[in-house]
Amino acid sequence: WGTRNNPADQLDVIGVGGIDYAGRIASFSSRGMTTWELPRGYGRVKPDIVAYGRDVPGASINGGCRSLSGTSVASPVVTGAVALLAST
Repeated sequence: WGTRNNPADQLDVIGVGGIDYAGRIASFSSRGMTTWELPRGYGRVKPDIVAYGRDVPGASINGGCRSLSGTSVASPVVTGAVALLAST
């Protein structure tokens, strides 16, 4: 377990993590207790939600597709899902 850093460690921020297609948390995805709560902690563990973030098919600048990885890939998926839920 690692620690979350700003801004995802704040109470009013939804921290998004990345997982692979086997459902395992990706190595690049921070997780654990937030840094400003150390050493006592308040029992909050981040991320709040996860989405596919490793080897996700995406557009290539040269045309075609390429494999993308990172929480910057997972976050737009969560944002889109929240927007769809809010629109109903």
